[in-house]
Amino acid sequence: MSTEISVAIVGVGSIGSYLVQAIRDGSAGATRVSAIADRSEMVPRLREVACQNRCAWTTDPLSVLHHEPSIVIEAAGPHVVREYAIPLLERGANVFVMSAGALAEA
Repeated sequence: MSTEISVAIVGVGSIGSYLVQAIRDGSAGATRVSAIADRSEMVPRLREVACQNRCAWTTDPLSVLHHEPSIVIEAAGPHVVREYAIPLLERGANVFVMSAGALAEA
């Protein structure tokens, strides 16, 4: 019996939306989106995606942790990695970085 993995996604642009869609369609196995986050300019998109996926949304990437995700996936760009990856890790989150180029800049 597999255990469902709870995922939070930071970034609902092209990559983040693709990930949400794959999870919703079952392409990612026993996974569900618990929360999504993006910039305040993205609130209309956040609301739309959250409604479609019955998940929480926020403009504060750190607050996705209130929904106890098993993993936080960054899909928002190098600036988000630089600003939030370490604080997320310090709070005990497992973080998957899509914008790997940010790690080379560190």
